[in-house]
Formats: sequence, structure tokens, C-alpha cells
Amino acid sequence: IRDSINPKERGNFEAAERLGRALAGEALKVAQEVRPAEGLKVARREVCLPLKKFPPIEEAEERVRELERLAEEAGEGSEQITGLWGELVHARHTLMVLHELRATQGLEVLERGEMESEVWAARLGDAALVFLPGEVFVEVGLEVRERSPFPKTLVLAYCNDYSVSYVPTARAYEEGGYEPRWARVAPGADRVLVEAALGLLEELSARWLSLIHI
Repeated sequence: IRDSINPKERGNFEAAERLGRALAGEALKVAQEVRPAEGLKVARREVCLPLKKFPPIEEAEERVRELERLAEEAGEGSEQITGLWGELVHARHTLMVLHELRATQGLEVLERGEMESEVWAARLGDAALVFLPGEVFVEVGLEVRERSPFPKTLVLAYCNDYSVSYVPTARAYEEGGYEPRWARVAPGADRVLVEAALGLLEELSARWLSLIHI
């Protein structure tokens, strides 16, 4: 789950090795305390996530060509080139997203303004795992964990469908920044994922409680 905070140690293999050894050591320590659990159950729910309003592909292609021409005319070192390059990079990204969505989900997805994805959840004993698509903001996972009916809940992102990309919170869209600008989903996508996850957890919880009271 994305928290928009980069590690202090980064940028070289020595740092990666130190962090890897620390993580491996902690994993080995926890492994000594692992105990078998019974009652594995899995549930899945399809969701429709609202998309930002994208231009038609032909219009996006024309925008890229126009910015390429303007950047070439401005030339390196001009006052306008930095802003033009920023706009061009974003225009190319928009075009890439449009082609990707058309190829993977069809033109009707762009016309409808929603993309299809899925949320999974699993119960193992008194613990639950939630599997969310895309790169969700950490607030999403924290809310799911806080409202979960299970004593222990682990929320994971980047699961099954990374094409969702960034899933910022409504507040993040208001504040602006890198992820909201480059996200392909619109405000409200985070709420869809939260409600889907909680619905799955309630479903799994009902089965779990029924087993406890048998």
C-alpha cells in the first residue's frame, strides 16, 4: 500500500542489501512463532471503478502531435520548453492509458467512464487478508483494517490488476500532487474498494462466527 514516503536508504545495492537482510531477519524471527490455522475461506467481488474523463483517442493523438511540434519549435534552452515537455509527457501518458484501456477492457469502458476490476479476501482462522487492485493510498488499507470484523486483518495492494494504477483518497485529489495527477481513476474509486473489501470481510466473518458457535 502506497504511503508516499520513500525509504531513507535507497539508490545503491549496499542499501538494498542492508534492508533485505533486516527484512529477512525479521521474517525468520516471526516464522518461529507461526502456528497452523484452520478454516481457509476465500471470497471475491467484481467492482466498477470510476474513471477520469478522458478525451477521445483521436483528440489525444492530435494533442501529442501538437505539443511535439511546439516543443520542437521552441528549442532547447527556451523559457517555454520546460512547461511544454511537462505537458507533452502527460499527454503521451494519457494516450498510453487510452490505448491500454481500449485493448484490455474495450471501447465501451471509455464510453461508460468506468473500468472493471476485482477485490479478493481470504479468512484463515481468526485472521483475514484483503487483496486490492492497483496502488492504493495507505488510508484505504487503514480504514479497512479499522472497520474489519476480524481481530487481525492484513490489506495488500498491487493484487491481480495493476492496470488500475494509483488510487488516491478524495483528500489527495483536493490537495493535488503526483499520484492524483497521474491516476486514471476518478475520486470515489477508493470508496468503491473500501466498501467491497468490507462486504467481503462481513461475508467471511459470518461463516467464521457460524463455525465458532457450532
